[in-house]
Amino acid sequence: MAKLHVIAVKETVEELKKLQVKVSPSLKARVKMLISLQDGVTSTQDLVIKTRSNRNSIASWKTIYEEHGINGLLEENRGGTRPAAIKEQHKKQLEQKLFDPKGGFTSYIEAMKWINETFGLDMNYQAVNKYLKRHFKTKLKVGRTTHVKKDENAAALFKKTI
Repeated sequence: MAKLHVIAVKETVEELKKLQVKVSPSLKARVKMLISLQDGVTSTQDLVIKTRSNRNSIASWKTIYEEHGINGLLEENRGGTRPAAIKEQHKKQLEQKLFDPKGGFTSYIEAMKWINETFGLDMNYQAVNKYLKRHFKTKLKVGRTTHVKKDENAAALFKKTI
Protein backbone atom coordinates (compact mmCIF):
# COMPACT_ATOMS: atom_id res chain seq x y z
CA MET A 1 0.00 0.00 0.00
CA ALA A 2 1.30 3.45 -0.91
CA LYS A 3 2.28 5.98 1.72
CA LEU A 4 -0.18 8.85 2.23
CA HIS A 5 1.18 12.16 0.90
CA VAL A 6 0.13 14.67 3.58
CA ILE A 7 1.03 18.35 3.15
CA ALA A 8 0.72 21.28 5.53
CA VAL A 9 -1.33 24.17 4.16
CA LYS A 10 -0.03 27.54 5.36
CA GLU A 11 -3.08 29.65 4.46
CA THR A 12 -6.25 29.83 6.54
CA VAL A 13 -9.62 28.61 5.29
CA GLU A 14 -10.93 32.21 5.15
CA GLU A 15 -8.01 33.31 2.98
CA LEU A 16 -8.51 30.34 0.69
CA LYS A 17 -12.24 30.98 0.34
CA LYS A 18 -11.58 34.61 -0.62
CA LEU A 19 -8.96 33.41 -3.08
CA GLN A 20 -11.35 30.85 -4.55
CA VAL A 21 -13.74 33.63 -5.55
CA LYS A 22 -10.98 35.60 -7.29
CA VAL A 23 -9.25 32.87 -9.33
CA SER A 24 -10.23 31.65 -12.77
CA PRO A 25 -12.56 28.65 -13.07
CA SER A 26 -9.71 26.36 -14.13
CA LEU A 27 -7.92 27.01 -10.81
CA LYS A 28 -10.90 26.73 -8.46
CA ALA A 29 -10.42 22.97 -7.98
CA ARG A 30 -6.86 23.55 -6.76
CA VAL A 31 -8.01 26.00 -4.11
CA LYS A 32 -10.86 23.65 -3.19
CA MET A 33 -8.25 20.92 -2.63
CA LEU A 34 -6.36 23.19 -0.21
CA ILE A 35 -9.59 24.05 1.64
CA SER A 36 -10.38 20.35 1.96
CA LEU A 37 -6.89 19.67 3.28
CA GLN A 38 -7.39 22.41 5.89
CA ASP A 39 -10.71 20.82 6.86
CA GLY A 40 -8.91 17.55 7.63
CA VAL A 41 -9.46 15.52 4.47
CA THR A 42 -6.24 13.57 3.85
CA SER A 43 -7.24 10.72 1.54
CA THR A 44 -6.52 11.27 -2.13
CA GLN A 45 -9.72 9.44 -3.00
CA ASP A 46 -11.75 11.85 -0.84
CA LEU A 47 -10.01 14.81 -2.49
CA VAL A 48 -10.85 13.35 -5.91
CA ILE A 49 -14.52 13.19 -4.96
CA LYS A 50 -14.58 16.69 -3.44
CA THR A 51 -12.76 18.44 -6.29
CA ARG A 52 -14.01 16.20 -9.12
CA SER A 53 -10.47 15.97 -10.45
CA ASN A 54 -8.18 13.14 -11.47
CA ARG A 55 -6.05 11.53 -8.76
CA ASN A 56 -2.91 12.24 -10.79
CA SER A 57 -3.85 15.93 -10.88
CA ILE A 58 -4.29 15.94 -7.10
CA ALA A 59 -0.85 14.37 -6.64
CA SER A 60 0.83 16.88 -8.95
CA TRP A 61 -0.97 19.82 -7.28
CA LYS A 62 0.27 18.66 -3.89
CA THR A 63 3.83 18.47 -5.20
CA ILE A 64 3.61 21.90 -6.82
CA TYR A 65 2.21 23.40 -3.61
CA GLU A 66 5.01 21.88 -1.52
CA GLU A 67 7.73 23.12 -3.87
CA HIS A 68 6.39 26.54 -4.95
CA GLY A 69 3.64 27.47 -2.51
CA ILE A 70 0.29 29.05 -3.33
CA ASN A 71 1.73 31.26 -6.09
CA GLY A 72 3.16 28.27 -7.92
CA LEU A 73 -0.08 26.34 -7.57
CA LEU A 74 -2.18 29.19 -8.97
CA GLU A 75 0.11 29.91 -11.93
CA GLU A 76 -1.55 29.40 -15.32
CA ASN A 77 0.64 27.13 -17.41
CA ARG A 78 -1.86 26.57 -20.16
CA GLY A 79 -1.18 27.88 -23.63
CA GLY A 80 1.11 26.91 -26.40
CA THR A 81 4.66 27.80 -27.24
CA ARG A 82 3.85 28.47 -30.87
CA PRO A 83 5.05 31.91 -32.01
CA ALA A 84 2.43 34.47 -33.01
CA ALA A 85 1.75 34.83 -36.73
CA ILE A 86 1.46 38.62 -36.49
CA LYS A 87 4.62 40.09 -35.00
CA GLU A 88 4.61 42.98 -32.50
CA GLN A 89 5.98 45.50 -35.03
CA HIS A 90 3.08 44.67 -37.40
CA LYS A 91 0.53 44.93 -34.60
CA LYS A 92 0.91 48.73 -34.40
CA GLN A 93 0.43 49.07 -38.16
CA LEU A 94 -2.66 46.86 -38.01
CA GLU A 95 -4.07 48.90 -35.12
CA GLN A 96 -3.72 52.13 -37.08
CA LYS A 97 -5.51 50.60 -40.06
CA LEU A 98 -8.28 49.17 -37.88
CA PHE A 99 -9.14 52.41 -36.14
CA ASP A 100 -8.84 54.66 -39.19
CA PRO A 101 -12.38 56.01 -39.71
CA LYS A 102 -11.96 56.63 -43.46
CA GLY A 103 -9.63 53.85 -44.62
CA GLY A 104 -10.46 51.15 -42.08
CA PHE A 105 -11.87 47.71 -42.68
CA THR A 106 -15.56 47.11 -43.24
CA SER A 107 -15.37 43.32 -42.91
CA TYR A 108 -13.11 40.58 -41.57
CA ILE A 109 -12.62 39.28 -45.13
CA GLU A 110 -11.21 42.65 -46.12
CA ALA A 111 -8.99 42.60 -43.02
CA MET A 112 -7.81 39.07 -43.84
CA LYS A 113 -6.87 40.04 -47.40
CA TRP A 114 -5.03 43.16 -46.21
CA ILE A 115 -3.08 41.24 -43.53
CA ASN A 116 -2.08 38.49 -45.95
CA GLU A 117 -0.96 40.95 -48.63
CA THR A 118 0.78 43.45 -46.36
CA PHE A 119 2.59 41.06 -44.03
CA GLY A 120 3.06 38.16 -46.47
CA LEU A 121 1.12 35.73 -44.29
CA ASP A 122 -1.38 33.00 -45.06
CA MET A 123 -3.94 33.45 -42.27
CA ASN A 124 -7.45 32.10 -42.73
CA TYR A 125 -10.68 33.91 -41.91
CA GLN A 126 -11.21 32.32 -38.49
CA ALA A 127 -7.67 33.09 -37.35
CA VAL A 128 -7.96 36.75 -38.36
CA ASN A 129 -11.43 37.03 -36.84
CA LYS A 130 -10.33 35.60 -33.47
CA TYR A 131 -7.07 37.58 -33.46
CA LEU A 132 -8.81 40.93 -34.07
CA LYS A 133 -11.53 40.22 -31.52
CA ARG A 134 -9.04 39.02 -28.88
CA HIS A 135 -6.41 41.72 -29.26
CA PHE A 136 -8.43 44.74 -30.41
CA LYS A 137 -12.00 43.92 -29.23
CA THR A 138 -13.29 44.59 -32.76
CA LYS A 139 -16.82 44.42 -34.08
CA LEU A 140 -16.49 45.34 -37.73
CA LYS A 141 -20.12 45.03 -38.73
CA VAL A 142 -21.71 47.82 -36.70
CA GLY A 143 -24.38 50.36 -37.43
CA ARG A 144 -23.08 53.86 -38.13
CA THR A 145 -24.91 57.19 -38.13
CA THR A 146 -23.21 58.20 -41.38
CA HIS A 147 -21.51 56.31 -44.17
CA VAL A 148 -17.74 55.90 -43.86
CA LYS A 149 -17.15 57.14 -47.42
CA LYS A 150 -19.51 60.12 -47.10
CA ASP A 151 -18.24 63.28 -48.79
CA GLU A 152 -18.57 66.15 -46.28
CA ASN A 153 -18.41 68.84 -49.00
CA ALA A 154 -21.25 67.26 -50.97
CA ALA A 155 -23.37 67.04 -47.82
CA ALA A 156 -22.78 70.73 -47.03
CA LEU A 157 -23.63 71.71 -50.64
CA PHE A 158 -26.82 69.62 -50.50
CA LYS A 159 -27.96 71.36 -47.31
CA LYS A 160 -27.41 74.80 -48.87
CA THR A 161 -29.63 74.06 -51.88
CA ILE A 162 -32.55 72.99 -49.69
